[in-house]
This record gives sequence, C-alpha cells and structure tokens, in this order.
Amino acid sequence: MKNTFRLSLLLTGIIICFGFAKELSLSKDEDTVPPDLGKESTTILLLETPRKKVNKDMQEVFEKNYSGTVEMIDQSMLNTGSYKDTKKYRYFLETGIEFQEARGWGNTRQPATFNYSYSLKDRQTGLSYGPSNASDAWLSLLKRYVKKLEETWKANQK
Repeated sequence: MKNTFRLSLLLTGIIICFGFAKELSLSKDEDTVPPDLGKESTTILLLETPRKKVNKDMQEVFEKNYSGTVEMIDQSMLNTGSYKDTKKYRYFLETGIEFQEARGWGNTRQPATFNYSYSLKDRQTGLSYGPSNASDAWLSLLKRYVKKLEETWKANQK
C-alpha cells in the first residue's frame, strides 16, 4: 500500500513537472516571434478556419491582447486584391486543425478530440513563427503567444 502511494506521488510529480516544462517552452523560445514585428505599420491577417467557434475565439484573443492591427479573411482571399500587398499585410496567422481518433480500451480510453496548431507566416521572408506543437489546449497556447507578439510589437514601437 505504501509503495503504491509513493509511486502515485512520484508519477504525479513527474506529470506536473512535464506540464510546467511544456508551458514554459513557449516563453523561452525566442524564435517564435518575428523580430521585426511592429517596426513598420502592418496588419496581421487571421485566416478563417472551417470552425466558427475557433474563428470567434481567435478574434477575441487578438482584440483583448494585441494592440496592432488584425483582420480576419477567408484563406482564398490571401493573394487577391489589396491583400497582395505584402508590406501592408506582411504576416498571416494560419491555424491547423487535425481530428484525433479515440484511442485505447476500458479505463485507458482517450476520447476523440481535435488538435490545433498555428503559425505566423512572414510573407516577405517566407519564415514561419510560432509553437511547433499541436494541442487540444489551443486557446490557452494562443493567448500566451499573442501576449508575446504584443510584447515584441510594443518594444519595436519605441
């Protein structure tokens, strides 16, 4: 009984440490944000996804946490009309959505879920920025990432 309790405490500690390390990985990875963001006036384009709730949440996160200009558009409009201007619309945020089938049996069964990933693409350099992992905790990752974008944007406004 004591050994089972100790083992469960050890496993819980490992899981908690892994969770903190995963959470901190975004803040320590300096390559996740374009260094020139905010040096010139530009609008970040948010590409719509097929999921309306994701689009709504994405707009709200940017409205609450980012002082720069953003605009949500359909992906098919990216290289048409005024959106061809890569100086005004230098960056776009692309969201990937992947369906994950249910796995396992009995008590170890994991339900089906969606995994989300995103990247901020620089249309002038062709570089991509953002966390490299996909997660079903997409919204909390996006909030932290947008706050980091805001920090860089504000620092470059001076």
